Amino acid sequence: GSWGVGDMCHSWYQSGNMDLNYNKDRWEFVNFGHRSRKFALAMKHKIAELVVQNPFQNEHQQHLYLVHMASSPIIWYPLVQVEYSGTTVVLQPEAYGQGRQ
Repeated sequence: GSWGVGDMCHSWYQSGNMDLNYNKDRWEFVNFGHRSRKFALAMKHKIAELVVQNPFQNEHQQHLYLVHMASSPIIWYPLVQVEYSGTTVVLQPEAYGQGRQ
């Protein structure tokens, strides 16, 4: 199928590198794979901002797809509030077969 005017993807999971602007005082890359080198972008504080600009904004509004990793136990992961285009959504991490406790 067609992506219309295009798409954009930012992933740092395998490289630990990211081309988005982010505040290094608020975020850090954490290597959690040890032998396999898997990276997470972790918040250093309770509030942190990560801005993703839509390069197609003048032409077409794009959907936002966000991956939020979690594994057991779920209590390790906080609820996360995401704001975009005037909309606020709360992400609730869940591991397969488990709900928030």
